[in-house]
Amino acid sequence: MNHDLVLAADIGGTQMRAALVGLDGQVLLRRSAPTPSEAEAAAALIDLVRSVGSSDEGSRVAHAVVGLPGAVDYRAGRLLWAPNLPEAWPDLLSRDTLSE
Repeated sequence: MNHDLVLAADIGGTQMRAALVGLDGQVLLRRSAPTPSEAEAAAALIDLVRSVGSSDEGSRVAHAVVGLPGAVDYRAGRLLWAPNLPEAWPDLLSRDTLSE
């Protein structure tokens, strides 16, 4: 099986986006959703990523990357602060949570 795709996600203050991208940069599948304003809605990002990853092409994913709009502690694997997201989201957007 070819594992030649990257699952990329980006969280912004108003929109969340997820896509399957070939190693050559070609976007094969792209989905977006409004960024919810509720603190417990970080699950909406996970649902969006799952919807892209569970597509027919999802089995070809070799890597995943998530763009976060704020300061990241890479050692601890967590978002420290993001001015455009609800205050509770940094704790919900850890490396462990997103890796699941």
